[in-house]
Amino acid sequence: MHKILFIGLAVVGLWTSRAGAADEAAEPDPLQGAPAPLAAAIRKYAEDTQRWAFTQHTLVYDKNGKLKEERRSRFDPSVGPEERWTLLERDGKAPDDSAQRKFRRERAKQRLDRSSLGELLEVKRAAVVADEPAAITYEVPLRSEGNWRLPPDKFTVLIRVARQKETLESVDVKLRAPMRVKLVAKIKRGGALLTFTAVDDKHAAPLTEIKADGAGSIFFVPVSASYDLTRSDFKRVKPWDERFGVKIGPLKVLDY
Repeated sequence: MHKILFIGLAVVGLWTSRAGAADEAAEPDPLQGAPAPLAAAIRKYAEDTQRWAFTQHTLVYDKNGKLKEERRSRFDPSVGPEERWTLLERDGKAPDDSAQRKFRRERAKQRLDRSSLGELLEVKRAAVVADEPAAITYEVPLRSEGNWRLPPDKFTVLIRVARQKETLESVDVKLRAPMRVKLVAKIKRGGALLTFTAVDDKHAAPLTEIKADGAGSIFFVPVSASYDLTRSDFKRVKPWDERFGVKIGPLKVLDY
């Protein structure tokens, strides 16, 4: 999917618990130095997101706005990584075993091939760009080192935080200047809007919708695509990773 859009998003590494290793130095807090409301919102989201199973509905459109592909899948963090994603149907048809294996391989490869949006953010340098009674919007710079996906001179990231609950409301990523990728591709338009909506007042709002698009050219041939993704049927589960004392860093999980 990220290949269609020419962009990738989301948020920072695995922190393995070290019970019984008191002599080792604690891992640094990746949110240290960030504005307090922003840090609190990301931390709450990170603590909750791996406890939600959900159904994902994905619509992919071509350059003319015609539906190219429709998928329904289920994510369940209570099972092992290889079986966490299950394809329910593609274009109205249930997948056979071969299609299911291919889908899971693609999901696994996608996780390995890219840095998440969060891993690319410099949250310590976040600045307030809109201060409203109900919400605060931050512009969060992107790091330049090792960042070929979202170069800081080409992309802008805005994060909106609910003031009272200190939870994420939206993350808006926009291409602000055309860019060339590996000499063969030129991106003229690209971005994504991530929306977070409460499904249970006891917990931070999960990611419920993503709208993304991209346009450009490859070898001077125009290409364009967009996708809409919605998540529903949320269910609280116990994460499989907890059995091994593994915790996901608060920035790693902020992704699309």
